[in-house]
Amino acid sequence: MFFSTSHRARRDSGRRVHGGPVAPSSAPRFAVGERGRAHVLLMGLAGALLALATYQGVALAFGHEPEVAMPGDGPLVGALTPPPAPGIVADEAEVEVRVDIGWRSDLIALPPRPACRVWNCDQEVPAPEVEWLAGSAALPLVEHRAGDQQLIRVRAQGRETMRLVRLRADGVDLRLGPDVLVRGRVVDARGEGLAAAVVWAAGVETKTDADGEFEVSVVGGEGVPLVTWADGMAAQTLVLETFCNSTVRVVLQPGAHVRLRAVGAVATGAKPARVYVLPAREPRTSTEAQYPFFLQSIRGGEPLSARGLASLSHLPIGGRFRFLIAHDEMVADTVPSSEARGRPTEVTVLLARGAIVRGKVRDTAGHAVPGAFVAAWPEDSGELLQREPGAGCALPAPAYAARGSFTRSADDGSFTFARSPRFGAVRLATVASTWAVEVALRGALADVEQDLMLPGSDFDATAGDARLRLCASAPGRYRVRVVEEGKQPRPAASWTGTVPFPIPLRSAAVVDVKVTLLGRDGRHVCALPSLPIVDVVDVALPAEPIVSTRDASSTR
Repeated sequence: MFFSTSHRARRDSGRRVHGGPVAPSSAPRFAVGERGRAHVLLMGLAGALLALATYQGVALAFGHEPEVAMPGDGPLVGALTPPPAPGIVADEAEVEVRVDIGWRSDLIALPPRPACRVWNCDQEVPAPEVEWLAGSAALPLVEHRAGDQQLIRVRAQGRETMRLVRLRADGVDLRLGPDVLVRGRVVDARGEGLAAAVVWAAGVETKTDADGEFEVSVVGGEGVPLVTWADGMAAQTLVLETFCNSTVRVVLQPGAHVRLRAVGAVATGAKPARVYVLPAREPRTSTEAQYPFFLQSIRGGEPLSARGLASLSHLPIGGRFRFLIAHDEMVADTVPSSEARGRPTEVTVLLARGAIVRGKVRDTAGHAVPGAFVAAWPEDSGELLQREPGAGCALPAPAYAARGSFTRSADDGSFTFARSPRFGAVRLATVASTWAVEVALRGALADVEQDLMLPGSDFDATAGDARLRLCASAPGRYRVRVVEEGKQPRPAASWTGTVPFPIPLRSAAVVDVKVTLLGRDGRHVCALPSLPIVDVVDVALPAEPIVSTRDASSTR
C-alpha cells in the first residue's frame, strides 16, 4: 500500500529517537507492502513470456512452417528437413508439383473362370485348351454356381471335342477316352423309325437313313452330348458316357410350333436379327430340361425375316419359354413368355429402335481387341449381370443379358448395340481377362460413340488398395497439389521426397495421369495415358535437381 508524503511526515513528527524528535526528510519516500511486491512479480513474468513469443515469431519467419497434410492421408510425408543428398542442397523455397488424374473407366474384378482338369486315358493332359461356349461361365459378367450346366470345347493332344458338363465347387474334372463309334436308331412314340432326323453328337452332325438309323464317330469319354430332332418332333438331349463303341435308341415326342411376329420398327442393319428360345422358369419336367438351349450358342438362334417373322419348331409341348430378339439397332419392349401347345401358336413382339452405341475395344497399348464381350444392363442392378430364370441350364451368352443388350467386338475391335431406355451402364470383359471395364452412359438417349479401354494381355494384377505413389529422385521441399476429375481439388500438401507420396483413388480404374513439376529451370511434364490402377502404382517425378533459392539467385 502506498502513502502520500504529507501523511508520512505527520506520522514521523511525533516520533523521537534517542531523546529528540526526528526531522522530516527533505526528499519524498515511497513504501511497498506485501500485495505490491506480488504485483511486481506478475508484471515481470508477463514481460518474460512476451520476449519468448517474440523470439519464436522471428524463428518461424526464418524458414520454419507448420506441417500440412492431405485429408485422410495422415501426417506430413517424410521428415520436415531431410539431410541433403550428395550434390543436392535442400531447397528453402518449395517446388510446385501438380498431379492431374483424368478418369477413363472403372475396373471391376470378375469371378475367376472355373478350373477345368482334363484326363486322357487316366493321364492328366497338361495345359488343355478349354473354351466355354454356353452356360453361366461363358459370360464372365455372370455369377456361376456349383451345379450349373456348361457346354465347353476342349482341345487336347491334337483332338477336339465338345462336352456338356456340370460345375462342381472346385471346377470341372473331365475324362476323355479313345475315338469311338456311336450307333443308334431314332424312333417316334410308336417305335417307327424317323427318316432324315438330325443327330448332333459332340460337335459332329449327321442324319438318319430311311429306317431312322445313324452312325457317328466321336471322341469317347464323359459328357458326350447327343441331340436329335426331326420334323414335327421335339428336340431331345442325351448325355452319354462311352469309352467304347456303343448303341443308343432315341424316342422323340411330338413337338410344338411357335410363330413369332415382330411389329414396329423394321429390323435393318448389316446383320439380321436372331431369335433365341429361353426357359421362362426353372425346368420342371424332363422334356423342358432336355431341350438343347446350348445348341443356339453354336447355330446362332433362328433368323428373323425382313417381314419380322420367325418360325420356332421342335419345342416340347407343355414347356414354358420366353423369346429374346437380338439385333444391333433394335430393342424389344418386352420379352414375352409363352406355353408351347400342340397346335401352332403365334406370339407378337413390339420392336423399337434404340439409341445406338458405337465404339471400339482397345487395350491400353492401343491395339484392337476382337471378340470381346460388350453387355449393357440397368445401372442399378449391380456390378454383375443378374441370373435369369433357368440360368443353371447351359444357355447361350445373350440369354444372360436378356434385360439389356449384348454383342461382341468385330475383328477390328468395333462394336454396335442398341441402348434400351431401361438401362444406362455399359460393362465389358474379354474371355481371357478377370477384369471388366465399366463406363456409365447417362443423360439423353441419343446415339453416342464410346470407346472402351481394356488392360493389356500381360495385365495380371490382383485387386488391392488402388492408389498412386509419387517417387522423387532426390529429397527436397515440394508442394504437391492433386486435381482429380469429378472431385473437388485437394488442399496442397508439403512433401520432402524421402518416402513415396500416396494418392488414394476412389476405386480401381483406367486413368490418364499427368505430373507437372515447376523447377528452377522451367516446367517439366510426365504424361502417362491409359494407366490401369488396381493396386499401388509408382509414378516417378520428372528429374529435376533442387538447389537453394539464394544459390540460384546469386548465379543470375
